[in-house]
Amino acid sequence: MTVDDTAARAAAPTPLTLDRLSELTAQVAEEVRQGIHEIRFDAENRWSVRLHADDYTDVWLISWTPDQSTRLHDHAGSLGALTVVTGELVEHYWDGELRERVLAERGEGAFPSVTCTTSPTPRTVRP
Repeated sequence: MTVDDTAARAAAPTPLTLDRLSELTAQVAEEVRQGIHEIRFDAENRWSVRLHADDYTDVWLISWTPDQSTRLHDHAGSLGALTVVTGELVEHYWDGELRERVLAERGEGAFPSVTCTTSPTPRTVRP
């Protein structure tokens, strides 16, 4: 998905750019890989913990198992970024039509407000 960072920033509730948000999620993902943040996998429910919150950002660590997903949802005018810590994530999003992107381990995504649904894939990702 192509993002016009200038247009997105003008409509955003944060002074952070999409590039800066992506840098932040990549940094946190590396901290998770180093064991700084505990991650859990729950077979029944998607698991999440808020790692940071301030006036402009919320940083969440979220895990899914292969049989879990989110419902189609929007981000209420927010900008967002994500980095896949491990495994692979499939995201379906609305951009005038329903689209799909697959993010592999260490893959990054950024978005202005979009409607999306996410789920891990049951495939095994090998380095």
